[in-house]
Formats: sequence, structure tokens, C-alpha cells
Amino acid sequence: MAPLLTKSLFLLALDCPTKLYYRTNDYSSSTSDDEFLIALAEGGMQVGALAKCYYPEGVLVKEINPDEAVEKTKELLTNENVTIFEAAFRNEECFVRVDILEKRGDEIRIIEVKSKSYKNKKEFFTKKGLIAASWKQYFNDLAFQTFVVCKSVNPDLTVRSFFLLANKTLRTSIAGLNQQFKISKVNGNAFVEHTTAQNTGTGLKILGLEEVTKAVNDILESSNIVKYGKTFIEFIRYLQELLRDNKKADPELTSGCKNCEFSESDEKNGFGECWNEILAGNIKNSESLVYNIGGYKKTDDNFKEDVYFINELNEADFDVIPDPGSNVKLNTKSRQRLQVMSHKEKMRIEYINKKILQKYFDTWVFPYHLIDFETSRVAIPFHKNKRPYQSITFQFSHHTIDKDWNIEHKGEFLKIDADCPNIEFVRELNNQLSKDKGTVFIYSPYENSILKELKEEIKDTDGNELSDKKELIGFINKLTGEKSKRKMVDLLEILKATYYDSDLGGSNSLKKVLPVILNSSEYLKNKYSKPIYGTGSIVSRNFTNKIWVEFDDSGKVIDPYKIITTPDELVSEEEAEKIYNTIDIANGSSAMLAYSQLLSTDMVSKNRSEIEKALLQYCELDTFATVVLMEFWWNRMK
Repeated sequence: MAPLLTKSLFLLALDCPTKLYYRTNDYSSSTSDDEFLIALAEGGMQVGALAKCYYPEGVLVKEINPDEAVEKTKELLTNENVTIFEAAFRNEECFVRVDILEKRGDEIRIIEVKSKSYKNKKEFFTKKGLIAASWKQYFNDLAFQTFVVCKSVNPDLTVRSFFLLANKTLRTSIAGLNQQFKISKVNGNAFVEHTTAQNTGTGLKILGLEEVTKAVNDILESSNIVKYGKTFIEFIRYLQELLRDNKKADPELTSGCKNCEFSESDEKNGFGECWNEILAGNIKNSESLVYNIGGYKKTDDNFKEDVYFINELNEADFDVIPDPGSNVKLNTKSRQRLQVMSHKEKMRIEYINKKILQKYFDTWVFPYHLIDFETSRVAIPFHKNKRPYQSITFQFSHHTIDKDWNIEHKGEFLKIDADCPNIEFVRELNNQLSKDKGTVFIYSPYENSILKELKEEIKDTDGNELSDKKELIGFINKLTGEKSKRKMVDLLEILKATYYDSDLGGSNSLKKVLPVILNSSEYLKNKYSKPIYGTGSIVSRNFTNKIWVEFDDSGKVIDPYKIITTPDELVSEEEAEKIYNTIDIANGSSAMLAYSQLLSTDMVSKNRSEIEKALLQYCELDTFATVVLMEFWWNRMK
């Protein structure tokens, strides 16, 4: 029997019709094993559980079997008025389950619950009234459900379409709302348990209900889906045919192939099959494809012209590479040219403009302060009076370099408890950075944007509750103000202007930069292959006699992020399966997940302290990585 066309399969095929075959024929997928991690990161399951609390009269269709679920839904719809959770509908080979369905007399409301946030319904559309690109997937999802429901119910019923979304203008009125909805993993499946006592409640609503019936009907009646030249209905019929015949759609190579989830296995590798069909041969190195050029935007044009590999590009189409002794900075297109040159000439290229770097160093004031933040943004807030996806700044790390290039892990902050850490975070950062006028460094604009967000939060706080309100705002202004003498320096921007190594490929991620500079610097390798970190020579708060440079069998430096302890090594097998499986601190989003779990899970004290230790070590490594980058540049300029 052919698989039913569900909304998840429909959305997958809308992204790429060829993926429909891979998903329904059990090809290995990078997303198939990560349901629990995805549920934690996106918060969608928790939002769905909260939404049900807004409809206490709702009846859940518990049946798993599609036919049984459809029959149960039909039975419930014989009522004049009813609210149904997971209502099931089938039309031919199409099958959907609606998050929340309301029937009131001769009207049906389809309510699609999403963890995506918004402030105003106007965000859904462009100035021309078209659906905004960032919302198209959600509207197509709802349109598919509306199509199946309309085809399944009495045509005399009026069907209306709604979103129920996290509204960033609304605030929680109770503490611990997030912790009421605990995500667990049992036998590989994630589920949410609502654990609050009945008389506690969920407080004021933080989800907004928005009707989008007209836009959904416009999709269903539109002349075509631009991407595939078919009407919405024609596209559905096309996918039904593919499923019925177990047929693979002809592959169309695009820039989106870079993130194909069907590229994990050596045996049933969908990514490889697509490329093999187009090129009549296996790709030996996917890193050589043009979409791996950093910041490159012409991939789709190249593919249409049958140009697939970096070494097929013309260097003259990119900007001239400035002389490394000039005052001209690298830009995106000249960095791209360096990457293209490296591929064409099959050699490693290192470019460094010491002259511009020296000018930067001449403007900086010792002691240098290098900082990094860890934050959490969740759909359902942890703390009272907070909005969906409001930043919670729970951790920072702080290294210093003095005028003699003595390095010290000067300070840190980590707070994981029932109280919101934001104000205390700013206070402690102020305390550590305001002892002198040394230059403050970050890597990427992230910390700058977080501080600006925190400033707005402080502004909204009653001055009677915050005696140092003016001081904290002034401190943030010094670090973020465009005309401030102490405005934080973004080392990422300096790297992009002055330095390139072809081993970086198209990435400028600090986690990519660190092993590259360690491998290219004899000075760093000699220094950090000794156990000097976490001694009297280099003070650390979380490491003792740490060796950062270890070598693999080929003589390459092992990525330091791969040699620090992660929580999944610390949690018992039973606890990991239940509450913490797949989480790895050596990943930015995973630090956020660890924070969420520590707040919402009853862990034994030993496991809790070990995970907090792993968080501290990870964040310390982030700021130490920027220290190493500064040392690398300084040594190169000698």
C-alpha cells in the first residue's frame, strides 16, 4: 500500500520533490534521529501542549491508526459544538491531523499551532500584500490541511483557517510556566507531559490567535506554485502519483542541496544519488561544489549553466585580492577569489595583512578583555513577566591579556535557578569590565545585540526596583554606542578584513578558525602542547594543567572543542534516555538546551554539578579561542 501524503511529506516535497522518495524508502536522514533534540530546540511540542490548555473542553483523538482516527473524528463532528485535538481527516491518499479544530454549528475552525513568533499580523505579508518569504512554509502547511479538511467534510460547512502563535508582545503572569511542560524521551519518541497542579493554571495567554482564511484560500485558488509551475492542487495530485507508483521525481540541483538531510549514509545516500544522476558519476569531494564558497549567491545560476565545481569558476569574476602590505581590506568577493584560487591551484593559501592588523592593535588599550555570552530563547518563558523568545543571559566568560601578554581567565558568570539572571548578569559584567578602560573584544555581533536588548529590558524596569538602573544603562551604552570610545571590537570583522586561510573554506566560525590557526602556527603548537593552561602561568577557573594541542595520527591538531567533556558522558544511561539524550555542550545551541534542562528537570545533584561544570568549561574555551586568535596575529606581526 502506498504511503499517505501527510502534511510533513507535503512540506518536504515542497522543498524538494525528490526527497519524497528518499523519506518513504527509508534512506538515512540526519534529522530522523534527532526528534528529541529538535523538540527541545524549537519548543514546538511545548507550545502545542500550552495551546491545548487554552481549550479545556477539547477532546483528544487518541487513536494512532489513521482509519480509526478518521472514524473517531467523524463521530465527534456529529456534535453541534465540539473542540477536537488532533482531529484526523483523509481524502483519497491525503491525510492530516489538525492541531486544534473547533466546530460551532455550521462553521469549522482549523487552528494550526506554531512555536514561530510574531508581534503583529502585518508581519505575515509584504507591502504588496504577498505572503512574506519567512512565512510561506507555514501558510502552505495550513493550506494543505485546509484542502484536505474541505474535501472531507460536508460542503455546506464553512471552513476558516487560523494560526495560534507565540506573541512577543505578551508576557507571562506566572513563574515557571516553561517547567510545566516537560519533554521526555521514551523508546525513541518525544512527548510532553503537563505537570502542573490543576489549580495553578497557565496565567495570562502568551499565544495569539490570528485568522488567515483569505490568504489560505488565495493559495488554494492560485494559478501556480512558482517553484514548480503547477497549481497547488496539481502539485498535490503530482505527489500522490509519485507515492502511488513509488517513483522518484527527477532531481533538480540547487543551492539548497548543501543542507540535504539525505547525505549521511554511504549505502542509501540520496544526496549522492541526485548528483550521480546529473553528473553521471560520483562526487569525490562535496566540499568542491560552488555553494561552499563563503557568502556566494550565484550557485543556482551556475547550476543552470551546468557549472558545479569551484575550479570551473573564473577568478576574474571576483574582486582583485589586495596586496597584503597595502591599506586595502579584504572584502567578501576578494575572500571568495582566494578560495577559488586555492581550489584551482590545489594548494593551501594563507593571506594576512599585517599592516592593517598593526593599525588595529595600535588603537587598542591594555588590558584586553575578551568576552562571550551564552543565552537562552524559548517559546514559553521560564520566568514571570517575560515574553516568548526573550533573551535569558545565563552565562558569560571573560579572559584578559595584559601589556606583557600575560593571559588570565579573569572571570565568569553562571546562574541557573528560578530567578531570571538578566539583571544580575549585567551587574556582574559591569563589575568585571569597569575596573579599567581596556578594550573589550567579542567575536560576531551577537553580544552587542544581546546587550542592546538587555538595555531595553532595564529601561522597562521600575527604578524603585532597580537602584542602579542608570549605572547599568550607562555601562551598556559605553560598550555598544557607535560613538563610544569603549565600543566593543568585533574580531570577526577584523578577521574578514585582514586574514584568510584556505583551510577555513567558506566558514569564519570561531570553532572552525581555532583548529586552523593552531595547525598553521608553530608558536601556538609549541606553547599549548605543554600543560601550562590552568597553572600559575595561565590562570584558569575550570581547567588544571590543561594541554590544548593534541595531535591525531596524521599529525594534525585535534579540534580543542572535541577534547572537552560533554554532558552526555556524565548522565546515567537511564536518565539520558529519559530526559537528556543527544545533548552535547560543545555546540552553541546545546548550551541553551542544557540550561533549559537544568531548569526543568529534577536531576540528582552530582549530575547537575557535572553538567554545570561542562557549561563553564565550554564557555571558557570560547573566550580562550579569541585569546589564541589574538596571540596568532600578534606572533605573525613580529
